Amino acid sequence: MSEVLMDPVFPPEKSLDSDLAHWLSEIGRRRHSDGGARLVLGDGKSVEVPEEVVEVLRRVVEAMAANQAVAVAPVGLSLTSQQAADFLGVQRSFVTCLLDSGEIPSDKPGRHRLIRLKDLLDYRENRAEQCRESLTRLVEIGEDAGMYEGTATPIPTR
Repeated sequence: MSEVLMDPVFPPEKSLDSDLAHWLSEIGRRRHSDGGARLVLGDGKSVEVPEEVVEVLRRVVEAMAANQAVAVAPVGLSLTSQQAADFLGVQRSFVTCLLDSGEIPSDKPGRHRLIRLKDLLDYRENRAEQCRESLTRLVEIGEDAGMYEGTATPIPTR
């Protein structure tokens, strides 16, 4: 199987909220029972669905129920710098700076650099953790400065 990033699948225009909610509740109920999940094929035959596949399907349905597009890719997938920028929602030049500084590892088998999806996921998680820590510190500074004291009347901003 070639490692190609699948194009996103967008939720249908027709709302499936009730169908998706029903499907999610059924999956949740069956995960906690002793029976595993089964997929019924068009010819009426059914096959056992491994728990890992059920979890992927559950996450896909949750995202689609929230009206989000979904793409599935192997974690070992390598992306170009432009694909990495699109994935992170930043400019390619920013990704290039991250690669040049070594903040995100990359390979250069030829002319172009390739970035593993796993490394992008790690970068994104580390960056999110840094942001959470910074925000926590800002709140602490604000509390120490008394910026969260209640007032009887609103303070005008202009």
